[in-house]
Amino acid sequence: MANRIAFTSLAPALEPFNTTGLTGLYLGRGVQKSVVWQITSADLKALPGTKIQLVPSPTSTPPAVPGVSGSNFIILPGRAYFQYQFVTTAYTLGNADNAFQIEYTGKAVSLVTQAATGLLTLTSSAGVAPAQVNAGILTLANSSNLGLELTLVGTTPGLTLGDGLLYIGLDYMICPVFP
Repeated sequence: MANRIAFTSLAPALEPFNTTGLTGLYLGRGVQKSVVWQITSADLKALPGTKIQLVPSPTSTPPAVPGVSGSNFIILPGRAYFQYQFVTTAYTLGNADNAFQIEYTGKAVSLVTQAATGLLTLTSSAGVAPAQVNAGILTLANSSNLGLELTLVGTTPGLTLGDGLLYIGLDYMICPVFP
């Protein structure tokens, strides 16, 4: 099962780099946060049929934004880091077009994408920082109050045979949607 890694376990090692204690940094435009996930082999093989919720909807625990009424927020993904931990067997892909995609919950719009080929097919551990691919206009109807989820797009079946782990680190910002 995919496991969200608690920052309390990472905090001691990262504390010298962040005086906020990794709980979120309030900026003029929203709250900057981070999440780290360990995606197991079983979860990787279950993609795309079973998507993994990386960040819940901001309406479940809306942050306090001084001077802003209402509870409409948008999550804007920032930098991401994908780290593959090879165990004993590299994954076999359905096709070279298989890619991990971070998208809004229930929407098939790619916000961040990373090819699975060349990462999960390696026989050694590796990491990569993908580029944000959809920096265009986001309609509020397709992004307000929605969480972020991970899926695998491309030819199905996607991943088979492998037994490695995937770690995903994602920075994101929770911003108010102004009335």
